Amino acid sequence: MITLEDVKRGYEHKALTFCNGKQLCGFDEIVCCIGHKGWNFNWFYFGGSDAEGYSDPMKFLNDVGIDNALEWVTDALNESICEIDPDEYAFYECVLKEY
Repeated sequence: MITLEDVKRGYEHKALTFCNGKQLCGFDEIVCCIGHKGWNFNWFYFGGSDAEGYSDPMKFLNDVGIDNALEWVTDALNESICEIDPDEYAFYECVLKEY
């Protein structure tokens, strides 16, 4: 299971980032990327309408707070992604447990 502490460590080590999804998925909203940027990473939606209303990651983090954003990521991973795609979840768990 991916914990909030795993997500926080991943963020601190830049294995987890927030970015505008326009180039990744075509939608101008915030997505979460986990992995080793540049060669192996995946992205996913999180935070529902709270994240959808933003296109600038820094403004998003300033407005909602990093703690809230990381909690939403943890919830999305453990409540949705683990059920929808166990292999994708396993990838995120492996990356985040490295730190």
